[in-house]
Amino acid sequence: MPFTIIESPDQLIIGFSTPIVVPSNPSEFPAMSDKKLQQLEVLKKDKAQLMEYALDTHFYAVNNASSGDPNYLVGVKASSKGPNQESFTVPTGSYAIFKTTVKNRIEADQFIGASYGEVYQSAEFQINGNFNVEVVDDFIQDSAVEFSVWIPVADKVQF
Repeated sequence: MPFTIIESPDQLIIGFSTPIVVPSNPSEFPAMSDKKLQQLEVLKKDKAQLMEYALDTHFYAVNNASSGDPNYLVGVKASSKGPNQESFTVPTGSYAIFKTTVKNRIEADQFIGASYGEVYQSAEFQINGNFNVEVVDDFIQDSAVEFSVWIPVADKVQF
């Protein structure tokens, strides 16, 4: 599964967040996927509240497990946030970007899992964070457009 490495500056994602449970085994993935899909429906319904802040035409989701309370934030890339909006700053760094098309949320989460597997097997890169960023235009626009996931990475130290 090919991926591209990019260097990215800080990016602010603003929107709506919900707690999620990170699956400990494959049988728990459908419940997590359903929770994410429900949150994407919130974004689809309320996206107009965010569009005045949007820096581009894409919709994003952040799987964030870095705080100890995993959550799923859906929204837009912005330079500032408005009242009652939650946010996550995607830090400056290197990201492995994987791209595909998916038919449903379960396929998207399976693709994310497979993407992590590719990075784990990489001789050059290692995972560098407890979050990832999804470009979720396909779920908001109800069309078969590209789905991508950004996984933070760092160079592996070679001995």
